[in-house]
This record gives sequence, C-alpha cells and structure tokens, in this order.
Amino acid sequence: AGEVGMSEIKRMSYSMVRAWLDCPRYFMYWYLRKMPAVLAGRLLAGRVYHHGVAYALKRKKAGQLVPVDEVRDIMSDRWQSELKESVYYENLEEPKIEAKQVNWGDDDPGKLKDTVLRLGALYTTKMVPKLEPVAVEERLEGSIGDIPFVGYPDLVLPGPGVIDHKLATRRVNTELANKDMQFSAYAALLGKPIWAAWHQALDQKKLDINVVMTERRQGDIDWFAHLVAEVWHGIQSGVFPPNPLCWRCSEAKCPYYLECKVLMED
Repeated sequence: AGEVGMSEIKRMSYSMVRAWLDCPRYFMYWYLRKMPAVLAGRLLAGRVYHHGVAYALKRKKAGQLVPVDEVRDIMSDRWQSELKESVYYENLEEPKIEAKQVNWGDDDPGKLKDTVLRLGALYTTKMVPKLEPVAVEERLEGSIGDIPFVGYPDLVLPGPGVIDHKLATRRVNTELANKDMQFSAYAALLGKPIWAAWHQALDQKKLDINVVMTERRQGDIDWFAHLVAEVWHGIQSGVFPPNPLCWRCSEAKCPYYLECKVLMED
C-alpha cells in the first residue's frame, strides 16, 4: 500500500475502528493520506441536522427552550456555511479533509434542505422539552486498554444514557441498535454500563422521530476493548488491502471508489 505514516495515528476513535473494519484501504486514504474525497449530499444534510438539534439541546441544558424559528435559522445558516466550506467528515472526532465535490445523488438540494429544517423543528418541539441534557457533543477522552481513545457523544442523559442522532430514510430495529459499536465505545469511555438510544429523524412521507432503545453492559465494554486492540495491531502492521465485499464499495457510497477501483491508486 505504499509508504504511509502510522506514526500520525496518536489515538483511536469509534469512527476509525469502523472505517478499518469496513475497508483498510479506505482507512488509509482518509486517516493516513487525507486524500480529498467526494462529499455525499446526505452526509452534509446530516451534519446540518446535528448542528440544529445540538443548538436546541445546549440551550435546554442552560434552562431555555429555544424558539423553533431560531433553530430553523441556525440550520439554514449552517447549510450555507457547509456548502461554502465543503469538507468531508462524518463525526466530530474525525479529520476534516477537502471535498472534491458534493454528490447529491437523486436528491434535490433545495427539497433536502427544507426537509432537514422541518425535521430539526420537529425534534425541537417533540423531543427537546422532555430531555434533561447532561452533556451535548462534549469530548470524552481516555484509554481503552493502553490505547488512547476519543469520542463525542451527541447527547448524554442521566443514567448515564447516550443518544445518537440519525438522519434516516427508513426505520431500524433494536437488533441493529444492539450491534452498534459506537454505543460500546461511549460506554468504555464513560467507564460504566449505559442505556442508549438512536433518535432517528425519518425523512419519509410523514416526517417523524423514531426512538430505538438498547443498552451496553460490562461484557460489551470488555468485548469492544478486545476489538480495539486487534484493530490497533492491524493498523500498526501497515497493510491496508481493499475490501470489495464492504457495503460501501461502490461509486455512490465510497468517496475513494475511483482512486481504488479505476485508477488503482495505492
């Protein structure tokens, strides 16, 4: 895979673990080479939604219920700044790299923006009033085993409970939530079992917020710690093969598909 700087990897995150498990070559392009990538319009939309919801929750944590129109305005401004900045990343702990272009796929950007603003308003009115935020997008840092690890949970509630916001087009079930590694990472960083939930903002004919509950116990934390150690060793080996069986191995879903499959960039 050529010379890459493993020494640049000073800490791990859930996103890095997931990326390496999905496709080591994708991991190399993004985290080590920081190659410019195609930015999916839905990913940009998800970041705008997260920003608006986080704003409303931070105000709630401060004891204020933010007006819906204010959330809409915040999200609209964020949409414009995201288009202008045009960078590729998914979660806050990830490096921001240059986006070569925005790929909207089958979405109309104007309609998608309107949907995101409406979903942000729906979450603000339906969910925010009954939540008691302990922390909103605050950095968690520690070690899993002897490996430095970092994460930014969307929302921490009493319990502790951890909420992950999802902009989605279909409902998911508890089985998928039970398998999610991100909640295991947060439980490990918090150092205790947690209850957790996805709050899905559903972009369907009838917009809705779908709550999918799960939990992480000590056994889940221990298993995840073992997984992190194995992934860390894999990264340090310096071997990053492509994984054509990965769900993201297509031009539509992988920002590096052309470099990998067509240009054979290694």
